[in-house]
Amino acid sequence: MKKHYHYIILISFWFFSLASFGQGVKLYHATDSSMVSIKTYNMEDGTKVDFYYINEAFGVDTIVKLYKTKENKILLLETNFVNDTIQVLQYYENGSNKFLTKEYGEMLIYEKAWCLNGTVIREVDMSNIPYHVINYYCNGYKKNDFNMGKILYVGDYKSWYSNGKLEMEGTYDSKGKKHYIWMYYDKEGNELKKEKWDFGKLIETKEY
Repeated sequence: MKKHYHYIILISFWFFSLASFGQGVKLYHATDSSMVSIKTYNMEDGTKVDFYYINEAFGVDTIVKLYKTKENKILLLETNFVNDTIQVLQYYENGSNKFLTKEYGEMLIYEKAWCLNGTVIREVDMSNIPYHVINYYCNGYKKNDFNMGKILYVGDYKSWYSNGKLEMEGTYDSKGKKHYIWMYYDKEGNELKKEKWDFGKLIETKEY
């Protein structure tokens, strides 16, 4: 069974740092009928961490769970190590989903985020480049819409105010530089400014 020791070490170091690098940490071992080996760490700040090492037949190498209290009442984070994929899911204290990420190898391939009210505010598949991104406000209105290359914007870009009115729109070239016409608006939808760009160079500005 392949183990992700380097990730486990990093996560372990982070958890132990919460407890002054391991001072006062208690370690327990247990095994249930599903061939799950459990290691539990009670941290000095009151949180609890469970490491589950699961039999290869179940398709999961390791699960890490972080609780706010030792009584397992509030789950804050859960990490699954599956083959070469790592999935991390964070929770709000009311138990609803907060933020989900997936990594393959050392590459981030997926993100999803929620508001406390349950509204999805971001969902991005980054397995192919360029990838499309749409972010939302907690009220459900779009926040921005764009395409990303490895590290830069490419293609059309739009952003909106929280009331749903368009804030700006324009285009990036293949090198992430502003190109052609960019328009800017106020919260009522009125035009504020018009810019003309030529591959990253501003050539003209008109304000309204």
